[in-house]
Amino acid sequence: MSDRLYLGVDGGGTGCRAALGDGQGLIVGRGEAGPANITSNPAESAKNIVSACEQAVAASGLPELKLSHLPACLGLAGANIDSALGAVLSFLPFERTHIVQDTHTALQGALGDDEGSVCIVGTGSVVITRRGGEISTVGGWGFPVGDLSGGAQLGLALLQQTLLATEMVRPASDLSDQVLAEFDGKPDQLAELARFATPAQFGRFAPMIVEAHAGGDPIAKHIVALAVRDLNAALESARKDEAAPLSLIGGLAQFYGDKISAKHQSVLVEPRGKPLDGALALARQIFGT
Repeated sequence: MSDRLYLGVDGGGTGCRAALGDGQGLIVGRGEAGPANITSNPAESAKNIVSACEQAVAASGLPELKLSHLPACLGLAGANIDSALGAVLSFLPFERTHIVQDTHTALQGALGDDEGSVCIVGTGSVVITRRGGEISTVGGWGFPVGDLSGGAQLGLALLQQTLLATEMVRPASDLSDQVLAEFDGKPDQLAELARFATPAQFGRFAPMIVEAHAGGDPIAKHIVALAVRDLNAALESARKDEAAPLSLIGGLAQFYGDKISAKHQSVLVEPRGKPLDGALALARQIFGT
């Protein structure tokens, strides 16, 4: 094991993952905690980041090691919002801290230093592209104004469609009936939840849509058709070089993989690694080996 150790963090809307690695890329400890979308709740996100990193350090078997001894590269959802970035930094105990958008760590993990695009579709969504040495993004502005096609937006759409079904604005389906049953058949309880729900709470309805879509549920098909339209539009805007490789990653990547347009499917490549691998790689680049 190399003497110098680094922390890498991948933090998104549903969870936070941390790894402790050395200068050769050997991972000596891992940890996981709750959501780390810093636009939603900077203090809670920081708590989860610290918890995941403490677990990674504990798993390393190096009891004398403290977070204050370690530099950390954090790839976090919401890091493109300056106010959120400043808020979370005040809570972090690392020796040195470098925060980038989770898109950057995802790009590094999936493609290394190569050119191409990575489309992240999890709780949120964004397309990040490296072309001619420049990095650009489409999307990633956060829920509710952005993250089209992501799990939170899918969940929001399902709650909206369920309310419309209760008022017979559109036909009900097995899926809308299933959702309403979770609220004891009371639309006001559904609406009350939606007033204060986090992206992760909306996102928990996404698996229901995926399952119902496979069964041909009409409401699920309606929601997914609009989501695929938006995802294709984002890919069109982001990808100026149609021959460049594209990786889909995130919890909904497999679901969308055979639904995006054929020209995007034709250049799909498996990611080389995960966003957490990208965070560690960037940590080694930024802080030196």
